[in-house]
Amino acid sequence: SEEDLEELDRKIHRIHQGMRVDIVYYDQSEYVNRKGLVTKLDLDQKYIQIVKTRIDLCKIVQIYCDEDDE
Repeated sequence: SEEDLEELDRKIHRIHQGMRVDIVYYDQSEYVNRKGLVTKLDLDQKYIQIVKTRIDLCKIVQIYCDEDDE
């Protein structure tokens, strides 16, 4: 829904390098869960990298991050 997309956008813009995140994304007909430290976030190229895994932002369906507990 539109509200879900807005929430994802807000979370993406709060993420920074070194933050611990838990991301669920869609990859080749299945949902994948990846946890770890953000090593790169490139909003221009529209991807996030968790350790060595590069994930296109458009494939992300859910983000949990340390700041969610605040």
